[in-house]
Amino acid sequence: MNQKQRIKVLRRYLATKRLKAELEVLAVERQIDDLTHGHKRGLVWNETQAQRALTFFKHLRHWKGKWAGQPVELETFQSDLIIAPIFGWYREDGTRRITTSYVELPRKNGKSTLAAGLGLKMLLADDEQGAEIYAAATKFSQAMIVFNDAKQMRSQSPELMKRTTQAKWLLYHKSSSSSFIPLASEECNLDGLNSHCNIIDELHQHRTRGVWDKLITSHGSRMNPLDFVITTAGVGDDPNSIALERHDYAEKILRGHSEDDSTWAFIACADKEDDWTDPKIWAKANPNLGVSVYPRFLENQCTQAREILAHENTFRRYYLNQWTEQVTRWLDVKLWDECKTDLMPDLTGAPCFVGVDLADTNDINAMALVFPQGDTTYLKLYCWCPEATIRKRVREGKFAYDDWVKQGYIETTPGEVTNQNYILQRILEIAKRYEFVQLGIDSWQSLAIYSALDNYGFDVMQIPQTLQNFAGPTKEFERRLLGHEFRHDGNPVLRWMVGNVCVRPNENSDIRPDKAKSSEKIDGVVAMIMALGRSMSDEGSSIYETRGVIEI
Repeated sequence: MNQKQRIKVLRRYLATKRLKAELEVLAVERQIDDLTHGHKRGLVWNETQAQRALTFFKHLRHWKGKWAGQPVELETFQSDLIIAPIFGWYREDGTRRITTSYVELPRKNGKSTLAAGLGLKMLLADDEQGAEIYAAATKFSQAMIVFNDAKQMRSQSPELMKRTTQAKWLLYHKSSSSSFIPLASEECNLDGLNSHCNIIDELHQHRTRGVWDKLITSHGSRMNPLDFVITTAGVGDDPNSIALERHDYAEKILRGHSEDDSTWAFIACADKEDDWTDPKIWAKANPNLGVSVYPRFLENQCTQAREILAHENTFRRYYLNQWTEQVTRWLDVKLWDECKTDLMPDLTGAPCFVGVDLADTNDINAMALVFPQGDTTYLKLYCWCPEATIRKRVREGKFAYDDWVKQGYIETTPGEVTNQNYILQRILEIAKRYEFVQLGIDSWQSLAIYSALDNYGFDVMQIPQTLQNFAGPTKEFERRLLGHEFRHDGNPVLRWMVGNVCVRPNENSDIRPDKAKSSEKIDGVVAMIMALGRSMSDEGSSIYETRGVIEI
């Protein structure tokens, strides 16, 4: 294939019916322009080296799923817009043009397979003695994903087995004394590297630029080094994010605002104005749709995103590759309303699990009761607030606090500050009506009530409101709401709180309610999640035990 033939392939790719994001189109146009005019800037296209890299991939085999044992066949976007440019472009002095490649794709679009194959190529067929290839990530388990793919590809090939040796965390090429190693990104462990290739996985998970700086400055005397970045989109509200910095720089290059010939970029994503619920947009963002990512899977994820607001940003980030804000509203009030029933059963004497969220001196205190009964979970909420706070909020015109008091949904406590002794007595009274199996109580402001309940013989646990403690119960709360497994009496205070909740997902899509970012009070929802967590513990799948809750 000569340069003119490559240009024809790229133009056919542009002409295919699949919608393409603006940045993907710009990557194609950049390669076409470089093949046409790159010689004027001292760039040299080496078809032999491009084909050599592509041929190497043909010797690799998949090791899992329906393709296990079959040869790796690169899609056009992988072969002609990532691998061929990296290995086909040279400078007039004979060194490779591309030293940094930034590849940003949604999940399940073959990033790890591509990176593992590239790592093996750099280890075995890049004419570099003593090459050091690193699969680097924030966590060792993440670095092992690419490295393990490479190990498994090796095991599928008698030829690669013959040319390499393998240890638990090492692939070694005998004839060139080269190594391929997974690397966790603690900065203190990165000094002294002399890397030939750094495969940096999920850059959006990196909290500082320290790791990035050490890796890209570790090439020493290497003539043809490569930093190969693979990532999905991250969050766009952190000005110190190294991933956002590199994304913006890649976009700047693609838009022609920078003439950095040493950096190659390929980004497939939905554009800002796109309707994220439209299946045509899913194809636009996922060039491997129908190959390694399936429409039915995306349809299921989209359905959840439409019903649970917190899933919207998750869906858009991980499956449409759109940069989003970190904090999002969580629960759909319409879905919550669908769980309301006018026929709440008489739960007197029924076993229940309890969550207590105590406020500071002048705010709402909440106690939630969760009654698991077969496939249905019934919910009840009790709220207390200092009487003076009610008057203050009514004067400020904030919400219907006074109406909620008259209707019995909020009980007032005497005085201007939280009266914990009054709340304790009410908890004891309510406990006479229902069977309190287990209680979870927020560790903030709770020592007196916790100690009293413990002395009365209740099975009570203090639960700090951390992601570690709340991730499991929060996801379970979300699952049961989606499945319409909850039933409640339409308590307007709880409904109001449901509409207030914002969550802050981490890189693993774990979430918990974020009081600081929520628009108003959410104490009742927090209490519900604690109560649900206690019920899960009783079922033998304790989130708190497995995640290491601090029990006082």
